[in-house]
Amino acid sequence: MSIYKSSSLAMIPSAYKDGKLYSVRPVEQLGSELVTNGDFSSASDWTFSGGGVAISGGKLNFTATTREATQSISVVNTKTYRVSYEVSNYSAGSVRAEIGSSVGISRTANGIYSEYIVASGTNVIQIDAVSVFTGSIDNVSVKEVLVANGDFDFSRGSNLAATRVASSGYIEKGRENLLLQSNQFDTTWVKVNTTLTSGQAGYDGTNDAWLVDKSAASARIEQYVSASGVQTLSAYVKAGTLNWTRLNVDTDWAYYDLANGVVGTATGSNIIDHSIEDAGGGWYRCVLVVNRSITTARIYPADADNNSGGTSGNIYIQDAQLESGLVSTSVIETGASTAQAGILEDMPRLDYSGGATCPSLLLEPQRTNIMPSSEDIDSAWSELRVSVENNNTTSPEGFVNAGKTTATAVAGTHASYDTLNGSVTAGNDYFISCFVKKATTKYIRLNDGYTGAYVTFNFDDQTTNLQNGASNVLVEQHANGWYRLGFKFTADSSGNFQFALWLNDNNNNTSYTGSGEAVYFWGAQLEAGSYATSYIPTYGSSVTRSVDQLETSPYDYQSQGVLGANVGTIILDCETIGTSTGSNDFHMFGATQSIADGYLFRANSGSTIDILERDSNTTSAQWSSIATKQTRNKIAVSYSGADVDIYVNGVAKSVSSGSPVGGGNINGFSNSGSNAAGLIIHQILLFPNKLTDTEMASITTL
Repeated sequence: MSIYKSSSLAMIPSAYKDGKLYSVRPVEQLGSELVTNGDFSSASDWTFSGGGVAISGGKLNFTATTREATQSISVVNTKTYRVSYEVSNYSAGSVRAEIGSSVGISRTANGIYSEYIVASGTNVIQIDAVSVFTGSIDNVSVKEVLVANGDFDFSRGSNLAATRVASSGYIEKGRENLLLQSNQFDTTWVKVNTTLTSGQAGYDGTNDAWLVDKSAASARIEQYVSASGVQTLSAYVKAGTLNWTRLNVDTDWAYYDLANGVVGTATGSNIIDHSIEDAGGGWYRCVLVVNRSITTARIYPADADNNSGGTSGNIYIQDAQLESGLVSTSVIETGASTAQAGILEDMPRLDYSGGATCPSLLLEPQRTNIMPSSEDIDSAWSELRVSVENNNTTSPEGFVNAGKTTATAVAGTHASYDTLNGSVTAGNDYFISCFVKKATTKYIRLNDGYTGAYVTFNFDDQTTNLQNGASNVLVEQHANGWYRLGFKFTADSSGNFQFALWLNDNNNNTSYTGSGEAVYFWGAQLEAGSYATSYIPTYGSSVTRSVDQLETSPYDYQSQGVLGANVGTIILDCETIGTSTGSNDFHMFGATQSIADGYLFRANSGSTIDILERDSNTTSAQWSSIATKQTRNKIAVSYSGADVDIYVNGVAKSVSSGSPVGGGNINGFSNSGSNAAGLIIHQILLFPNKLTDTEMASITTL
């Protein structure tokens, strides 16, 4: 039998959802049902604290109350129970489940919910209307967790700043449609001299389109929104009795010819681009890209180019969308709230960088892209003897949203650049990077215009030349001929920074004399730190990506049999990211979920990795320099009491200090906290026993 099959926990990055990373094993096992009449088929077995709550119609019904329904059940304090129930007919307030004095999550919407609660206090299950709850409860279930599933909780933050390389090879962002009721135009939308008729044949084969009839000049539908920076408004539109439409964001608008599929007049100083895309069957997706603060989005039936003054006629519309960025992406349908797609706020990043066929889990520290406009190099950046065009070619994201910089015939420096005031601090390290692709020029130069640090890059052989304090060069290959190019520099004074991309004659020439030479450009990033992290898109202001936090909920690996009593094996297959000047931690933790107890994997400020065994906030053993950073390592710690063996990449390591006791009360994994690890994790394995030397050597060999 393969040694892998005897593992008690196996996390191989593959399955995930927002807020959760699944383990292959263990498989969850539950005890018997502890609740009687959890389906409320009769008015029995439950006790109510007062009026406003009753069983009827096969449900537990709350009517504008803060009352509770309780039932005595047989539970054991400190044990974990899975509690599930369904909320329906919700209209107000919040409700939660409780076991004794342990409370669950408050729910404020219809849905089927499941959670884990550690029992404490009295032996009762309580459905508690904690905030004037109005709604119904059904299918209440409480079962003891005999074997927990070992899945990992994941969190990152409340924005869509994170990206990953998807299985397609393209960079995937988080996306959000900022319009409400994006295809329900008779709700949140305001109708101005228009009549709407639903149930029309749409571009997608459904009957979800709408007919918009106008009855006066400047008739329209509109929605009030709050957005700023680079934003793209789009809608699918088809000619009716009128052959034109107009998209409008505040004082910027554009007209679209629905008979011929071409754009018309565009008016407004904030417009970056406007386009029309054939969707088939007479339908077109009309797109308007602006860089501004937005308060109102509008769609007009129009009479002709630059004319919406008629008093009758109609068009068809479907699926409106307002999103950050230079292009319209696939439709995200919304209801009463905005909706997201792609890499969500708390979604683990299973990354396929480097053409990998199997993903790895990307965990990074918090970083900020200081560059306010990472993609809009036309309207937001300056040009020196070059012309610039946005949305010229397919970017590493897979959309036509990369820019092109083309040299003029005038001799001298040719560059696209963006100057930021007060953006760097003297003595601090920064990393500058961007994505570049050869158009016609052979050499480019990425430059900080204030320190003078730069790197030149030869597209033909991918060689680089670092000058004036630039170091830690980054050359990372991406899909379709793109490279991510960057370097570290140290700010020599506090204040301004200039991000500049130059066209060069050779690997060090500062006075380019060619004409018509060009380079494609996308994704500028400036971040504080000594190494580059994954791309953080910006659309008008700096953006911070929060730390990736991977944890298990309070979970006793020993009582679940995942690890033995003071015996077991921990295997971590990972790569550390970058050359941080501080230490990064990833650890097995005890009951306190801190580095006070358990095994601590620490990437040092230098080039090595240590392992520390911690008990009661004291290091009882330390294995120094057991592996090298910035490379893949398979590290195994196998212990039985004071007998500890460590193998790295198939080679045995020896104890350097201390008297290990074998890990103490290990409850889970974590990389949260101020020293959160920057890691690419390929695999985590746990065994309930100490492996043999032969097994350790075999399972850690790369």
